[in-house]
Amino acid sequence: MRRCPILVLSLAALGVLAAGCAGTAPDVARAPETSRGGLLSEEAEGRAFLLMLSDRRFYEPFTVRRLLTTLPELRPELARALGRIGHPAARPALEALLEDAQPEVRREAAFALGLLGAGAEPAPLLAALSDPDPEVGALAVEALARMGVALARVEAELEAVPVGEPWPRLLPALFRFQPAEIGPVALRALTEGPPELRSRAAFALCRRAPQASLTTVRTLLADADPWLRGWAARGLGVAGDRSDLERLAALLDDASPGPVIQSLYAARNLISSGRAAPPADWLPRLERLMGDEQVGVRIAAMEAAGAWLRNPTLSEALRHYARQGSRWEREVALRALTSGRDPVAADLIAEAARSSEPVLRARAAEAAGDLGARGV
Repeated sequence: MRRCPILVLSLAALGVLAAGCAGTAPDVARAPETSRGGLLSEEAEGRAFLLMLSDRRFYEPFTVRRLLTTLPELRPELARALGRIGHPAARPALEALLEDAQPEVRREAAFALGLLGAGAEPAPLLAALSDPDPEVGALAVEALARMGVALARVEAELEAVPVGEPWPRLLPALFRFQPAEIGPVALRALTEGPPELRSRAAFALCRRAPQASLTTVRTLLADADPWLRGWAARGLGVAGDRSDLERLAALLDDASPGPVIQSLYAARNLISSGRAAPPADWLPRLERLMGDEQVGVRIAAMEAAGAWLRNPTLSEALRHYARQGSRWEREVALRALTSGRDPVAADLIAEAARSSEPVLRARAAEAAGDLGARGV
Protein backbone atom coordinates (compact mmCIF):
# COMPACT_ATOMS: atom_id res chain seq x y z
CA MET A 1 0.00 0.00 0.00
CA ARG A 2 1.38 3.41 -0.98
CA ARG A 3 1.46 5.90 1.89
CA CYS A 4 1.48 9.67 1.92
CA PRO A 5 4.63 10.88 3.74
CA ILE A 6 2.70 13.56 5.62
CA LEU A 7 0.21 10.98 6.78
CA VAL A 8 3.02 8.70 7.90
CA LEU A 9 4.67 11.49 9.86
CA SER A 10 1.36 12.39 11.45
CA LEU A 11 0.80 8.80 12.42
CA ALA A 12 4.29 8.58 13.89
CA ALA A 13 3.50 11.59 16.02
CA LEU A 14 0.25 9.95 17.04
CA GLY A 15 2.21 6.87 18.05
CA VAL A 16 4.22 9.01 20.47
CA LEU A 17 0.95 10.50 21.71
CA ALA A 18 -0.42 7.01 22.20
CA ALA A 19 2.55 6.02 24.33
CA GLY A 20 2.26 9.19 26.41
CA CYS A 21 -1.48 8.86 26.97
CA ALA A 22 -1.46 5.27 28.17
CA GLY A 23 -2.94 6.31 31.50
CA THR A 24 -5.89 7.94 29.74
CA ALA A 25 -6.86 5.17 27.33
CA PRO A 26 -4.95 2.00 28.24
CA ASP A 27 -7.09 -0.22 26.02
CA VAL A 28 -6.20 1.75 22.86
CA ALA A 29 -2.81 3.29 23.59
CA ARG A 30 0.07 0.83 23.35
CA ALA A 31 3.73 1.22 22.51
CA PRO A 32 3.86 1.70 18.71
CA GLU A 33 5.38 -1.12 16.67
CA THR A 34 7.71 -0.06 13.87
CA SER A 35 8.54 -1.71 10.58
CA ARG A 36 12.08 -2.18 9.26
CA GLY A 37 12.10 1.29 7.73
CA GLY A 38 11.31 2.90 11.08
CA LEU A 39 7.70 3.60 10.12
CA LEU A 40 4.75 2.55 12.22
CA SER A 41 3.24 -0.82 11.39
CA GLU A 42 -0.25 -0.81 9.90
CA GLU A 43 -1.73 -2.09 13.16
CA ALA A 44 0.05 0.59 15.18
CA GLU A 45 -1.16 3.26 12.75
CA GLY A 46 -4.72 2.07 13.17
CA ARG A 47 -4.42 2.00 16.95
CA ALA A 48 -2.97 5.52 16.95
CA PHE A 49 -5.82 6.79 14.82
CA LEU A 50 -8.38 5.17 17.14
CA LEU A 51 -6.76 6.95 20.06
CA MET A 52 -6.99 10.29 18.29
CA LEU A 53 -10.60 9.80 17.19
CA SER A 54 -11.67 8.68 20.68
CA ASP A 55 -9.89 11.57 22.34
CA ARG A 56 -11.42 14.16 19.99
CA ARG A 57 -14.83 12.49 19.75
CA PHE A 58 -14.46 12.75 15.99
CA TYR A 59 -15.91 10.35 13.41
CA GLU A 60 -13.76 9.79 10.30
CA PRO A 61 -15.47 7.38 7.87
CA PHE A 62 -12.42 6.51 5.75
CA THR A 63 -10.42 5.33 8.76
CA VAL A 64 -13.39 3.40 10.14
CA ARG A 65 -13.97 1.70 6.78
CA ARG A 66 -10.31 0.75 6.49
CA LEU A 67 -10.12 -0.71 9.99
CA LEU A 68 -13.39 -2.51 9.48
CA THR A 69 -12.20 -4.31 6.37
CA THR A 70 -8.46 -4.80 6.76
CA LEU A 71 -7.51 -5.10 10.45
CA PRO A 72 -9.69 -7.69 12.21
CA GLU A 73 -7.41 -7.67 15.26
CA LEU A 74 -8.44 -4.06 15.94
CA ARG A 75 -12.18 -4.58 15.65
CA PRO A 76 -12.83 -4.79 19.42
CA GLU A 77 -11.00 -1.50 19.87
CA LEU A 78 -12.81 -0.02 16.86
CA ALA A 79 -16.21 -0.86 18.34
CA ARG A 80 -15.16 0.58 21.70
CA ALA A 81 -13.92 3.78 20.06
CA LEU A 82 -17.11 4.23 18.03
CA GLY A 83 -19.13 4.01 21.23
CA ARG A 84 -16.98 6.68 22.84
CA ILE A 85 -17.25 8.95 19.82
CA GLY A 86 -21.02 8.64 19.90
CA HIS A 87 -21.64 9.82 16.34
CA PRO A 88 -24.87 8.57 14.67
CA ALA A 89 -22.96 7.88 11.46
CA ALA A 90 -21.10 5.12 13.29
CA ARG A 91 -24.26 3.01 13.59
CA PRO A 92 -23.88 1.06 10.29
CA ALA A 93 -20.30 0.09 11.16
CA LEU A 94 -21.35 -1.05 14.63
CA GLU A 95 -24.24 -3.04 13.21
CA ALA A 96 -21.75 -4.78 10.92
CA LEU A 97 -19.49 -5.50 13.90
CA LEU A 98 -22.52 -6.95 15.70
CA GLU A 99 -22.25 -9.89 13.26
CA ASP A 100 -18.49 -10.40 13.63
CA ALA A 101 -17.13 -13.92 14.18
CA GLN A 102 -15.41 -12.86 17.44
CA PRO A 103 -17.70 -12.75 20.52
CA GLU A 104 -15.55 -9.98 21.99
CA VAL A 105 -16.24 -7.77 18.98
CA ARG A 106 -19.99 -8.44 19.15
CA ARG A 107 -20.04 -7.57 22.84
CA GLU A 108 -18.29 -4.27 22.28
CA ALA A 109 -20.58 -3.46 19.34
CA ALA A 110 -23.76 -4.20 21.32
CA PHE A 111 -22.63 -2.00 24.19
CA ALA A 112 -21.57 0.81 21.85
CA LEU A 113 -24.91 0.79 20.02
CA GLY A 114 -26.60 1.37 23.36
CA LEU A 115 -24.42 4.42 23.92
CA LEU A 116 -25.68 5.91 20.64
CA GLY A 117 -29.21 5.88 22.11
CA ALA A 118 -32.51 6.13 20.27
CA GLY A 119 -32.96 7.16 16.68
CA ALA A 120 -32.59 4.00 14.63
CA GLU A 121 -34.36 0.75 13.84
CA PRO A 122 -33.56 -1.71 16.68
CA ALA A 123 -33.77 -4.83 14.46
CA PRO A 124 -30.01 -5.65 14.60
CA LEU A 125 -30.00 -5.53 18.39
CA LEU A 126 -33.24 -7.49 18.63
CA ALA A 127 -31.58 -10.20 16.53
CA ALA A 128 -28.54 -10.08 18.84
CA LEU A 129 -30.73 -11.02 21.81
CA SER A 130 -30.44 -14.66 20.73
CA ASP A 131 -26.70 -14.50 20.03
CA PRO A 132 -24.88 -17.78 20.88
CA ASP A 133 -22.82 -15.80 23.37
CA PRO A 134 -25.02 -15.03 26.44
CA GLU A 135 -23.05 -11.90 27.26
CA VAL A 136 -23.79 -10.45 23.82
CA GLY A 137 -27.48 -11.10 24.47
CA ALA A 138 -27.35 -9.38 27.86
CA LEU A 139 -25.57 -6.35 26.39
CA ALA A 140 -28.15 -6.20 23.60
CA VAL A 141 -30.90 -6.02 26.26
CA GLU A 142 -29.10 -3.11 27.91
CA ALA A 143 -28.65 -1.34 24.57
CA LEU A 144 -32.33 -1.76 23.68
CA ALA A 145 -33.36 -0.36 27.07
CA ARG A 146 -31.14 2.68 26.49
CA MET A 147 -32.80 3.13 23.09
CA GLY A 148 -36.25 3.18 24.70
CA VAL A 149 -37.49 -0.06 23.12
CA ALA A 150 -40.51 -1.50 24.93
CA LEU A 151 -39.76 -4.27 27.40
CA ALA A 152 -42.58 -6.42 25.97
CA ARG A 153 -40.86 -6.40 22.58
CA VAL A 154 -37.59 -7.51 24.14
CA GLU A 155 -39.33 -10.28 26.09
CA ALA A 156 -41.00 -11.57 22.93
CA GLU A 157 -37.66 -11.83 21.14
CA LEU A 158 -36.06 -13.61 24.09
CA GLU A 159 -38.52 -16.46 23.72
CA ALA A 160 -36.27 -17.73 20.92
CA VAL A 161 -33.26 -18.35 23.19
CA PRO A 162 -32.65 -21.75 24.82
CA VAL A 163 -34.53 -22.68 27.99
CA GLY A 164 -32.89 -21.20 31.07
CA GLU A 165 -31.15 -18.36 29.23
CA PRO A 166 -33.80 -15.59 28.99
CA TRP A 167 -33.52 -14.51 32.64
CA PRO A 168 -29.70 -14.22 32.71
CA ARG A 169 -29.88 -12.07 29.58
CA LEU A 170 -32.80 -9.92 30.72
CA LEU A 171 -32.38 -9.31 34.45
CA PRO A 172 -28.98 -7.52 34.63
CA ALA A 173 -30.38 -4.51 32.71
CA LEU A 174 -34.06 -4.82 33.69
CA PHE A 175 -33.80 -1.70 35.86
CA ARG A 176 -33.12 0.43 32.75
CA PHE A 177 -36.64 -0.01 31.36
CA GLN A 178 -39.65 2.12 32.30
CA PRO A 179 -40.93 1.56 35.90
CA ALA A 180 -44.45 0.70 34.74
CA GLU A 181 -43.00 -2.06 32.54
CA ILE A 182 -40.57 -3.40 35.14
CA GLY A 183 -43.02 -4.32 37.92
CA PRO A 184 -44.78 -7.36 36.42
CA VAL A 185 -41.55 -8.80 34.96
CA ALA A 186 -39.59 -8.34 38.21
CA LEU A 187 -42.38 -9.92 40.24
CA ARG A 188 -42.38 -12.94 37.93
CA ALA A 189 -38.59 -13.18 38.07
CA LEU A 190 -38.65 -13.27 41.87
CA THR A 191 -40.65 -16.50 41.77
CA GLU A 192 -39.64 -18.07 38.44
CA GLY A 193 -36.10 -16.80 37.89
CA PRO A 194 -32.81 -18.36 39.01
CA PRO A 195 -32.16 -17.90 42.77
CA GLU A 196 -28.80 -16.25 42.06
CA LEU A 197 -30.53 -13.50 40.05
CA ARG A 198 -33.31 -12.64 42.50
CA SER A 199 -31.31 -9.68 43.77
CA ARG A 200 -31.24 -8.27 40.21
CA ALA A 201 -35.02 -8.53 40.02
CA ALA A 202 -35.41 -6.96 43.46
CA PHE A 203 -33.11 -4.08 42.55
CA ALA A 204 -35.08 -3.37 39.37
CA LEU A 205 -38.36 -3.50 41.27
CA CYS A 206 -37.27 -1.38 44.24
CA ARG A 207 -35.11 1.20 42.51
CA ARG A 208 -38.14 3.30 41.64
CA ALA A 209 -40.77 1.16 43.39
CA PRO A 210 -44.11 1.65 41.64
CA GLN A 211 -47.07 1.90 44.02
CA ALA A 212 -48.63 -1.23 42.54
CA SER A 213 -45.66 -3.29 43.78
CA LEU A 214 -45.50 -2.01 47.37
CA THR A 215 -47.07 -5.14 48.85
CA THR A 216 -44.31 -7.29 47.37
CA VAL A 217 -41.64 -4.79 48.36
CA ARG A 218 -42.81 -4.94 51.98
CA THR A 219 -42.75 -8.72 51.87
CA LEU A 220 -39.11 -8.65 50.76
CA LEU A 221 -38.13 -6.97 54.04
CA ALA A 222 -38.23 -10.43 55.62
CA ASP A 223 -36.36 -12.24 52.81
CA ALA A 224 -33.45 -14.48 53.74
CA ASP A 225 -31.14 -12.61 51.34
CA PRO A 226 -29.72 -9.40 52.89
CA TRP A 227 -29.41 -7.83 49.43
CA LEU A 228 -33.16 -8.20 48.94
CA ARG A 229 -33.90 -6.82 52.40
CA GLY A 230 -31.74 -3.81 51.62
CA TRP A 231 -33.34 -3.15 48.23
CA ALA A 232 -36.79 -3.48 49.79
CA ALA A 233 -35.91 -0.85 52.40
CA ARG A 234 -34.71 1.45 49.65
CA GLY A 235 -37.97 0.92 47.77
CA LEU A 236 -40.00 1.98 50.79
CA GLY A 237 -37.99 5.16 51.00
CA VAL A 238 -39.00 5.86 47.40
CA ALA A 239 -42.70 4.98 47.47
CA GLY A 240 -43.64 4.11 51.05
CA ASP A 241 -45.66 5.99 53.65
CA ARG A 242 -45.52 6.69 57.39
CA SER A 243 -46.66 3.14 58.25
CA ASP A 244 -43.38 1.88 56.80
CA LEU A 245 -41.25 3.50 59.51
CA GLU A 246 -42.23 0.68 61.86
CA ARG A 247 -41.26 -1.90 59.24
CA LEU A 248 -37.94 -0.17 58.65
CA ALA A 249 -37.23 0.00 62.37
CA ALA A 250 -37.19 -3.80 62.50
CA LEU A 251 -34.18 -3.78 60.15
CA LEU A 252 -32.08 -1.53 62.36
CA ASP A 253 -30.95 -4.64 64.27
CA ASP A 254 -30.22 -6.63 61.11
CA ALA A 255 -27.11 -8.81 61.18
CA SER A 256 -25.96 -7.40 57.82
CA PRO A 257 -24.97 -3.74 57.42
CA GLY A 258 -26.70 -3.28 54.04
CA PRO A 259 -30.31 -3.47 55.29
CA VAL A 260 -29.43 -1.25 58.26
CA ILE A 261 -27.93 1.43 56.02
CA GLN A 262 -30.78 1.33 53.52
CA SER A 263 -33.36 1.53 56.33
CA LEU A 264 -31.70 4.64 57.74
CA TYR A 265 -31.68 6.37 54.37
CA ALA A 266 -35.25 5.28 53.64
CA ALA A 267 -36.49 6.70 56.94
CA ARG A 268 -34.70 9.97 56.25
CA ASN A 269 -36.34 10.16 52.82
CA LEU A 270 -39.81 9.50 54.25
CA ILE A 271 -39.37 12.26 56.82
CA SER A 272 -37.65 14.85 54.62
CA SER A 273 -40.33 14.41 51.93
CA GLY A 274 -43.10 15.09 54.43
CA ARG A 275 -44.62 11.61 54.22
CA ALA A 276 -43.84 10.86 57.87
CA ALA A 277 -42.88 12.58 61.11
CA PRO A 278 -39.67 11.60 62.96
CA PRO A 279 -40.67 8.94 65.53
CA ALA A 280 -39.29 9.35 69.04
CA ASP A 281 -38.68 5.63 69.49
CA TRP A 282 -35.92 5.75 66.86
CA LEU A 283 -33.77 8.11 68.94
CA PRO A 284 -31.97 5.51 71.14
CA ARG A 285 -31.19 3.38 68.08
CA LEU A 286 -29.90 6.33 66.09
CA GLU A 287 -27.62 7.31 68.94
CA ARG A 288 -26.31 3.75 69.17
CA LEU A 289 -25.79 3.40 65.42
CA MET A 290 -23.89 6.70 65.27
CA GLY A 291 -21.21 4.92 67.28
CA ASP A 292 -21.31 1.66 65.30
CA GLU A 293 -17.97 0.04 64.50
CA GLN A 294 -18.83 -0.17 60.79
CA VAL A 295 -18.16 3.16 59.16
CA GLY A 296 -20.95 2.78 56.58
CA VAL A 297 -23.55 2.29 59.31
CA ARG A 298 -22.10 5.14 61.34
CA ILE A 299 -22.21 7.55 58.39
CA ALA A 300 -25.76 6.57 57.42
CA ALA A 301 -26.94 7.11 61.02
CA MET A 302 -25.37 10.57 61.07
CA GLU A 303 -27.02 11.53 57.80
CA ALA A 304 -30.39 10.24 58.97
CA ALA A 305 -30.07 12.01 62.34
CA GLY A 306 -30.43 15.38 60.63
CA ALA A 307 -34.13 14.57 60.14
CA TRP A 308 -34.60 14.26 63.93
CA LEU A 309 -33.05 17.59 64.88
CA ARG A 310 -33.36 19.53 66.99
CA ASN A 311 -32.94 16.74 69.50
CA PRO A 312 -30.37 17.63 72.18
CA THR A 313 -28.77 14.17 72.39
CA LEU A 314 -28.36 13.73 68.64
CA SER A 315 -27.27 17.34 68.21
CA GLU A 316 -24.53 16.90 70.76
CA ALA A 317 -23.29 13.70 69.11
CA LEU A 318 -23.24 15.35 65.68
CA ARG A 319 -21.42 18.40 67.04
CA HIS A 320 -18.78 16.07 68.47
CA TYR A 321 -18.23 14.41 65.10
CA ALA A 322 -18.23 17.77 63.31
CA ARG A 323 -15.27 18.88 65.43
CA GLN A 324 -13.34 15.69 66.18
CA GLY A 325 -14.32 13.02 63.68
CA SER A 326 -12.49 11.88 60.58
CA ARG A 327 -12.73 14.16 57.56
CA TRP A 328 -15.63 12.16 56.16
CA GLU A 329 -17.42 12.17 59.53
CA ARG A 330 -16.90 15.91 59.88
CA GLU A 331 -18.38 16.52 56.43
CA VAL A 332 -21.43 14.34 57.08
CA ALA A 333 -22.05 15.71 60.56
CA LEU A 334 -21.80 19.27 59.27
CA ARG A 335 -24.29 18.52 56.52
CA ALA A 336 -26.71 16.85 58.95
CA LEU A 337 -26.55 19.77 61.39
CA THR A 338 -27.15 22.21 58.55
CA SER A 339 -30.12 20.28 57.16
CA GLY A 340 -31.56 19.99 60.67
CA ARG A 341 -31.09 23.76 61.25
CA ASP A 342 -29.06 23.23 64.39
CA PRO A 343 -28.32 26.56 66.13
CA VAL A 344 -24.59 25.76 66.29
CA ALA A 345 -24.35 24.94 62.58
CA ALA A 346 -23.16 28.42 61.59
CA ASP A 347 -20.30 28.35 64.11
CA LEU A 348 -19.22 24.89 62.97
CA ILE A 349 -19.28 25.99 59.34
CA ALA A 350 -17.01 28.90 60.23
CA GLU A 351 -14.59 26.50 61.95
CA ALA A 352 -14.58 24.14 58.96
CA ALA A 353 -13.96 27.07 56.60
CA ARG A 354 -10.65 27.68 58.38
CA SER A 355 -9.56 24.03 58.07
CA SER A 356 -6.25 23.17 56.41
CA GLU A 357 -8.07 20.50 54.35
CA PRO A 358 -9.36 21.87 51.00
CA VAL A 359 -12.18 19.33 50.78
CA LEU A 360 -13.52 20.31 54.19
CA ARG A 361 -13.36 24.00 53.27
CA ALA A 362 -15.34 23.23 50.12
CA ARG A 363 -17.97 21.39 52.14
CA ALA A 364 -18.14 24.32 54.53
CA ALA A 365 -18.87 26.64 51.59
CA GLU A 366 -21.64 24.31 50.40
CA ALA A 367 -23.11 24.13 53.89
CA ALA A 368 -23.00 27.92 54.21
CA GLY A 369 -24.95 28.24 50.97
CA ASP A 370 -27.49 25.68 52.19
CA LEU A 371 -27.82 27.45 55.50
CA GLY A 372 -28.46 30.75 53.74
CA ALA A 373 -31.04 29.14 51.44
CA ARG A 374 -32.88 27.78 54.48
CA GLY A 375 -32.93 31.22 56.03
CA VAL A 376 -31.23 30.12 59.22
